[in-house]
Amino acid sequence: MNGLVKCKFIDSDGNPRGQAYTYGTLEALAEGEIVLSGGKKLIVVASDIPLKEGEIYGDKLKYVTAAGADKTSEEETKTVESVGADTAVLDESLFGDELIVVEQLPVITERLKNLSEIIDKGISAALALPVSEGSIATVKKARAALNNSKNRFEERRMAVKKSIMAPYEAFEKVYREYVTSKFEQADSLLKERIGNIENAERARVRKEVEAYFQECCSSRNINFLLFEDAKINVTLSASLKNLKEQAKAFVDRVAEDVASIDTMENKEEILVEYMQGLNISKAVATVNIRRKAIEEQRQRLAETSAQTAAEQAAVQKVESVTAPVKLGPPEINQKPVVIPKVTFSVFNETKERLILIKQFLTDGGYKYE
Repeated sequence: MNGLVKCKFIDSDGNPRGQAYTYGTLEALAEGEIVLSGGKKLIVVASDIPLKEGEIYGDKLKYVTAAGADKTSEEETKTVESVGADTAVLDESLFGDELIVVEQLPVITERLKNLSEIIDKGISAALALPVSEGSIATVKKARAALNNSKNRFEERRMAVKKSIMAPYEAFEKVYREYVTSKFEQADSLLKERIGNIENAERARVRKEVEAYFQECCSSRNINFLLFEDAKINVTLSASLKNLKEQAKAFVDRVAEDVASIDTMENKEEILVEYMQGLNISKAVATVNIRRKAIEEQRQRLAETSAQTAAEQAAVQKVESVTAPVKLGPPEINQKPVVIPKVTFSVFNETKERLILIKQFLTDGGYKYE
């Protein structure tokens, strides 16, 4: 290294701007001279800088050369890259690598190896203490002393850490205010603007696909479908042609199901079920199960009605033949009264009900066998 100089970057108008940075040079350079570093133009603002100032950069020190010593293309010296007619993006080369540098790393002086020997001696002495009922108080005291020493060292360590972190935390606060927050805010605004455009385009595509969907329904004489039934995911990555093909395929499938249902028994009932979930197999199964249950219930009601009628007929027959006979005093020359004998049978009755009939005859004073 021949010497050190301080330089500033040159803006698009050819004027120096920003902070001055330290560079190494292998040639004699004067103030006001145009130099190059990595294809970027700078101007020397100070020369004959003490060499000691460059030691803090070590191997990371960058060098500059006189503008005539290094040819660079026009593209390499651009400071702003055009994007479209009225948009520009940041050219990071404007900032240079010296924008954020550590001027001096924290210097910590420690004598932990010497301290370790002292700690070892203290611990060894504590561990060498005899442990018994009589000495337990001494052992507890030694243990407490070791813990107190450890806590004091930890407090010192945390104080050192805090002093190291304080400058970085201050830098991070400023960095977030002047750099991070600006990028985040810009990103949020651009994201919102992009989202508005994409949402509008997505709505336009959806409207067109939905109109085509309704045309397909009309052409197939299907009047119960909603566009949401097709579950078409309208995205900007899908082509309009593909989305319309999905709509047509869905309507065609439903039309085929309806045509198949029209050939079935109980078609009206099946169609009503089909319209609930657009699943022909499930609709047919649901109707069959329901009709089977209805038929079984009808049979049970018919059997119950027949059984009730039979029971009522049996009761009426018993009542008709067991009506009480009024007997008065015998008249002169009156013919003897002939008491009829009636025989009847009881069918399909339980034992309990037969016992009730027998009890009825007994309580009524009827003779029976």
